[in-house]
Amino acid sequence: MLQVWSMPGLIMGQQPQRSKDPSSATYAMLDEAGFVSVVATNVEYVFHRYLKLGDVISGRTKLVDVSEEKATGLGIGHFVTTETEYVDENDEPVGSMFFRILKFRPGTGRVNKNQTRKQKLLKPQGLILTTTSLSTGTTYPPKATMEPGPRMVWEGLKTTSYEFSDSPTMER
Repeated sequence: MLQVWSMPGLIMGQQPQRSKDPSSATYAMLDEAGFVSVVATNVEYVFHRYLKLGDVISGRTKLVDVSEEKATGLGIGHFVTTETEYVDENDEPVGSMFFRILKFRPGTGRVNKNQTRKQKLLKPQGLILTTTSLSTGTTYPPKATMEPGPRMVWEGLKTTSYEFSDSPTMER
């Protein structure tokens, strides 16, 4: 997780400016060619030494590889590999990260053979048909559920007043 040490902090209401690295231009070209969906496939780390208290870490990213067009279960696309070399404040290497993603065309992956004709027509349009399995009674896509603990907390927050032992009653 070397990348964490070189990430900008979160400032509420502001989006940090991202540096232009070689992968950004590659991602933009693939987007223009219709490969607009993305999934991270794997990360490999190489560590040269342990970090020490006081180290100031920065990273330099370079494009390592863009694969030929591949047909995958998610869709037709390209694997893009980048390497970020991490150095300390003295420009001494501390490690590197190889990051690979798949940029793919949505709707070009394998189709479930059990889909109905209607589902096949709706999927390319980005629409999802909710169905219920007759064998299990499960609804697809599944609906969000809430465990009893969080449900109790949220139900409690719906009350109109809160009492704290060290403070007066607060009205909402």
